[in-house]
Parts: sequence; structure tokens; C-alpha cells
Amino acid sequence: MDDHEKIADDPCRVKFKGFTPWALQIDVLSYVNTIDFAVYMEVIEELNMAILGLLNEHNCELANPEFARVSA
Repeated sequence: MDDHEKIADDPCRVKFKGFTPWALQIDVLSYVNTIDFAVYMEVIEELNMAILGLLNEHNCELANPEFARVSA
């Protein structure tokens, strides 16, 4: 995010938020410097794809939503 020209310098953070029984929670916060919704969507897609690429590179799997259900 630090290298992306459309991402604001502040706030721009990634924090390890905590644990769930099935996942590790990561909190990502940044602002996109644009008022153009199409540009915003492009930047968000780029960031999400970069995150997915890092997860794949490090053999990390996303939590299965089936396991995240809370039983009544």
C-alpha cells in the first residue's frame, strides 16, 4: 500500500486484530485518494489482488465461511 500512488499516507495500516476459532483476523485500513468511484474500485481491486497474491505466495488459506457460522 505504501507504494501505490492513489493510497493516502495516513491512515495506512495493517494490524493483526486477533483470533477466531477458525481464522486469524487481519485489519487493513487505508484511504483511496480519489472522488471517482470507478478509480476507487480499480484501486481496491488491485489491493485485494495483491493481498490474495501474498496469501498464495505464503501458502495461507482463507477461512471457510461454513466454519464461521455460529450455532443457535
